Amino acid sequence: MEWGRLGMAFVGLLVAYFAVPVETDAPTWRLVLGVTLTAGAVVLAGLVIVRQLRFQMSGVGRIVRIQGLLLLLEIVVVAFATAYYMLAQSTDQMDGISTRLDSLYFTIVTMATVGYGDIHAAGQFARGLVTVQIVFNLIFVGALTSLLTSRMRDAGGTRAHSSASSTEEDG
Repeated sequence: MEWGRLGMAFVGLLVAYFAVPVETDAPTWRLVLGVTLTAGAVVLAGLVIVRQLRFQMSGVGRIVRIQGLLLLLEIVVVAFATAYYMLAQSTDQMDGISTRLDSLYFTIVTMATVGYGDIHAAGQFARGLVTVQIVFNLIFVGALTSLLTSRMRDAGGTRAHSSASSTEEDG
């Protein structure tokens, strides 16, 4: 996947996030369904990360694509933002979220581990969901850091090898 397509996918996800209607007076079953789908997205993302890390560690098989991990991250951000918005609209679990932008902002702030304190989880269920996001963030950042370090090491080794080969040919 090219960077341009990744950018278009990100814009598409944001348009869908802001455009898809979410009832503010949704029944409890809709809230449970939304949170369950978010949990499913997080589990799926975790499985993909574990699979890609196994390929990277074994040195065999597919090349791990950074763009794929970033797209996965975008999907998880939108999933968490939607869950927080639905939670804030249906219950008193979240303090400070009244719009979708508030929810997206809270998701990004949590992902970046900044924590300004203007929006926070007030109820136990919301705190559990935020905890799941924080754990996911730690795993994701670790996987991305490992991938980038490995790629830089491989690129450095390839350059050193080709530089040594051209020096031997010149000499």
